[in-house]
Amino acid sequence: MAKANLKIYPLFFFTKKQYGEFFHGLKKLEETTKTEIKYDFYERCFDITADKQESCLEAETLIIQRLLPRYNEQIDKNYLHGTFEDLSMINHASQEPQHTPTPTHALQQITLPGKPLDIHNADEHQYADDEDDNVNEGNDDTRSNTDLDTEYGSETVVVKTFNISPQIRSLEDFLIGPLQHNMQNADYMKLIPQMTGTACTLNGRSIKIEGAMDDVKEAYQKFAVIQKTYIGLSKKTLVPCLHFHSNRVFRVYYCHLSTYRYNSYVQHHYEKFEKPGDYHVVLPVFLDENTNEFGPPKDLIMGYSEPQPGRDYSRGASLNQPMRQSSDSGNALEKAMQLVQDAMRRSSINSIPSSSNSAVVDPNDSDCFQPPLWGLDRDFNTVYNTGDSEYIASDRLAQAFTPPPPVPTSKMSMLKDFPLLQTDLRRAASSSSSSSKQSTEYKPSLSIGNSPKRRVLRIVPQKASSGILSPSPSPIYFTDQINTIKNYNYNNIKTTLSKGLETVRGFKGEIKLYAKIGKVMWTVKSPEVNGRIWEYNQIIDIVMREYGTLPKFTNMTTKEERIINLLASEEIIRDAHCHSKTAIYEFHCSARNSPSLPYKPIVLHMNQGIIDVRKVVLGEQTVAEVDWVSLDRRYDFQLALTAKHLARCDVKPYTTFNKWVSVCPITRHMSFENIPNFLKVEYVIFKQTTRYTYTFPFVIDIIRVEKVPLKPVPNSRKINAYPGSGDAWYDFEIHNTFNDAPFKSNLKLDIGCEASWKVEDILQSNDPANDTITNYVKNLIIFIERIESVLNKMSE
Repeated sequence: MAKANLKIYPLFFFTKKQYGEFFHGLKKLEETTKTEIKYDFYERCFDITADKQESCLEAETLIIQRLLPRYNEQIDKNYLHGTFEDLSMINHASQEPQHTPTPTHALQQITLPGKPLDIHNADEHQYADDEDDNVNEGNDDTRSNTDLDTEYGSETVVVKTFNISPQIRSLEDFLIGPLQHNMQNADYMKLIPQMTGTACTLNGRSIKIEGAMDDVKEAYQKFAVIQKTYIGLSKKTLVPCLHFHSNRVFRVYYCHLSTYRYNSYVQHHYEKFEKPGDYHVVLPVFLDENTNEFGPPKDLIMGYSEPQPGRDYSRGASLNQPMRQSSDSGNALEKAMQLVQDAMRRSSINSIPSSSNSAVVDPNDSDCFQPPLWGLDRDFNTVYNTGDSEYIASDRLAQAFTPPPPVPTSKMSMLKDFPLLQTDLRRAASSSSSSSKQSTEYKPSLSIGNSPKRRVLRIVPQKASSGILSPSPSPIYFTDQINTIKNYNYNNIKTTLSKGLETVRGFKGEIKLYAKIGKVMWTVKSPEVNGRIWEYNQIIDIVMREYGTLPKFTNMTTKEERIINLLASEEIIRDAHCHSKTAIYEFHCSARNSPSLPYKPIVLHMNQGIIDVRKVVLGEQTVAEVDWVSLDRRYDFQLALTAKHLARCDVKPYTTFNKWVSVCPITRHMSFENIPNFLKVEYVIFKQTTRYTYTFPFVIDIIRVEKVPLKPVPNSRKINAYPGSGDAWYDFEIHNTFNDAPFKSNLKLDIGCEASWKVEDILQSNDPANDTITNYVKNLIIFIERIESVLNKMSE
């Protein structure tokens, strides 16, 4: 559509400094008359553009009657001063004496008054002279233009440089924003100068901003907000949290998903390059006072170990035969322990590394303590620090620090208990061979020369067995463990969410902060991770950052209808009331609005009852994520902050596609057509949401998600969809309605602006006892405990 245009050629010559004096008045005039006004310094004219000619004429009248007369008064009667560039500097130089007396003595250096004329500084002299003239003339005219609602002060043109962060690799991606209302990507180097009335120039990795002081500050702030938002959205902030329900001292062990007792509850949609064998879960392990070691997790399936690529188990398998043959008589526990010790002794004699496959037990004895099975290749050099001293298991210490001993005999019992400290490999070999040839018993003697050299008595600090003090060992508790872990988790969650919320303050789109119940899985890339046990404060710094292990939350809560019915029962969501039921279709498509542009993935949201496009999602990003691991429980939960890029719904090809969609109100069968060269549907998702009102301000959404089967119609472009007959799964989400109103302000943000809400407003951190994080975690832990209790009753 063509726009009206009008130009005004004033008599007065405006400099950039003088233009900055009334720039804000022009901006307010633009809002009043709904026009766009610019001053062209090359043609020396005001350029007015509007949708209607009447708006241009209205703006022209106000400028001619109220703005230009103020400056026309500065023009002299000869129409010289004020109609072209000021030459006061040259006039000042011409008024100096043109003749100097002839010197009678030695020729002296002649110095003219003032600074020498420098071509490079001509602009600076010009601006200085203009400023002097304006100061002198401004004393006579100090009135303000009340009709334009602005005050004209003495502002100078300033230059400021915005340096682009080195974290930004692609300048093109940074300077090109999302789609605007005209379905074109935002070009910040063009839009920001138009919005602020400045001149912006890109020089390498810096942006030069010129204009009035306030305008330059505004443009600089817009680039800073865009940069902060871009960097924050480019990388997700992820933090895990471990929680145990008692003060009992624990460590964590990474268990392979296939050896997890409740792996049937872990349900996930795996990508083409993923499989269940790639993931692990975290299980708690506890210290046994009898052995002074951490025992195996109770939810670990014993009897087989996870396969390790590149390992040879043929030698370890030969050691398993005697164990299978000797499991028919005697006490089962004592025999199992004796066989494990024999296997470990033979393994050390034959110099075979300790392996998780060095012993195989019957699956029925899975609850027995089998160190070689659950620990894989670990050293078992467990240390328990009581605060006064460290207690180390003597047999593990011998394995860790003593070389392989010779074949034990009845005559070598003393040498077995008190081995020599061999400092040289050759001496060790010769000593071992010579000692094996001796046939006489070792006899202690008082003679110094006959006694063996470098014989050391190794005394290991021993801890009294708990069985001596009490008939049944009791677990070890740490009185302040829960509070310590609680503060650790709270600080991690607050830091993660604060960083994410600060990022999305300048994001234009849909923002959502919610919680979801599921299971936290782990991608273990190093065998060192599942070969050791870890403390809770080592997960982030060592396991994740050094070994590259990352948590991944399941993309569904469950596939089983009986489980979701259990979660929706009164035993779990007590005092909750059904509020509403809604249903929408999500068309996942590849679309473009011009044949010259590439296809981009989008999601069209349509209501079930009224076929109409209600939302167009260009992309969704998880800005911040907290994966909460509830140890010794079947389910975990996740706190996520997401941001969706939205586009207009009333433009092509979305409006065209909307006309080609039809739904049968009785059978709910759907038919639609792709738009050639513009839109192609990949798959359709049908979501049915039941919302429950819970303790204010929380609501619970139980969502049934179905991938609708699609079937093309022969000899036609139509495609039929059959909701109700596809694969379905369920999600259990918790939302805080207190955040709905602040987040809505992000839907109408202008470029480079931030929302009015603060991070403290969302997290409510002024009241630590009732802030958002505490209320979220408290309610979710209650849900997890209720679910575990009900599932335990069902299994009984």
